[in-house]
Amino acid sequence: MEWMSNERNYNLSPEGIAKQINLISRVHGLEQAERYFRGLPDAKVEFKIYAALLTCYVQHNKSLEKAETIMKKIKESHPANINMGKYEKLDRLMREMKEKDVFNGSTYIIWLNAYVAALNIKGMEKLLMEMEVDPLATINWCTYTTAANDYRKVHNFEKVTAMLKKSEHLARGKTKRLAFESIQTMYAMIGNKDEVHRLWNICKKF
Repeated sequence: MEWMSNERNYNLSPEGIAKQINLISRVHGLEQAERYFRGLPDAKVEFKIYAALLTCYVQHNKSLEKAETIMKKIKESHPANINMGKYEKLDRLMREMKEKDVFNGSTYIIWLNAYVAALNIKGMEKLLMEMEVDPLATINWCTYTTAANDYRKVHNFEKVTAMLKKSEHLARGKTKRLAFESIQTMYAMIGNKDEVHRLWNICKKF
């Protein structure tokens, strides 16, 4: 595949490589993302890249052991004394990372995705509140649509609507149309025809 053999991809910044890993995982699957990661020069691999692969693993419920392996590598790459735990102990693990300063905005996304994958509503709500007041966290429209989807799974449509309103408020720039279409789809999934029609009319103006 071109994206696998093109060495220019390995000359990207750490942020660029991290985005590439996430993109490959979404489009071509986790196995191909792992293959891309294994092809990276050792000197290129740093925290942001490990974090990107960890995000991919967390999003695949069957990859928890691999996620722990990546966390061990993060530990080896930093002097922090991070103890590995089971998936249900990820909360403690992430807090240890934060205390040891082995933490950044991307880690919040990993943490949130872990709660979403586990359908841990209380944990997700608590973390969202923390993210909303922590300048280290990056919150955008995707953050709230992710939360809305979890509420949808437990049929809490009132909370779904609240999250989608927050998501709509943050939709801007080049991704605004994509955001509105995603929000519209979510409203359709919960049967809110009024909001579907409202957003449909807005999207026609883009």
